[in-house]
Amino acid sequence: MSRPSDSPRSGRLPVVAVFDFDATITYADSFAPFLRETVGPVGFWSRLVLFLPILLAHVVGLVSAGAAKQMAVRLFLRGKRVDRLKDEVAARFCATRLRALMNPVALERLDQHLERGDRVILLSASPELYLRVWAARTGVKEVLGTRLQVIDGRLTGALEGDNCKGEEKVHRLTDHLGPLINYRIYAYGDSPSDWAHLKLVAHPFYREFDSARGLRRRWLIARALVKALR
Repeated sequence: MSRPSDSPRSGRLPVVAVFDFDATITYADSFAPFLRETVGPVGFWSRLVLFLPILLAHVVGLVSAGAAKQMAVRLFLRGKRVDRLKDEVAARFCATRLRALMNPVALERLDQHLERGDRVILLSASPELYLRVWAARTGVKEVLGTRLQVIDGRLTGALEGDNCKGEEKVHRLTDHLGPLINYRIYAYGDSPSDWAHLKLVAHPFYREFDSARGLRRRWLIARALVKALR
């Protein structure tokens, strides 16, 4: 699989780079640190105790990722004003906690695509609410993520549509771009569910940015999460 700098652009098809976010551009999950930023330490840890049974049920396969995320949004975010979350909380989160999670190897690749003039798209199960804030600061103009339902300026605690994961990523990407064969696509992902769209593109990259393996990789992830959650 060729990297973007390995071969010249053919000029025949427009080039698109599709990046997953959590554990691809970042070392680990970003949603939990965002919730920590939103509700504060006491609110986060007290709600987390209530959420643990759902989390464990998800781990053993009794609750889907989408259902678990729906319950987390309801428990942590219901009733929050969306303008404050975007303008204050997400902006602060991207400048602080999220920076601790960033994988510099992945950021370097993303910058290469932007410098080449490629069309770059974030495709993630994380909420668009804060991904769009991060993307705007980074120079990425297109974001496809999980959408949170808003009524009268406040989050209802529900998702708007499906969790953007697995086959839903295929649907979102094809709805956004049209037929994928019309593009030369580089796609980057880290989880088995990402293969739903990775297998459809010419240049799939799976865990391309892992800078370490085994115990050292797990230590890097744990250290990044500790920094993001404290």
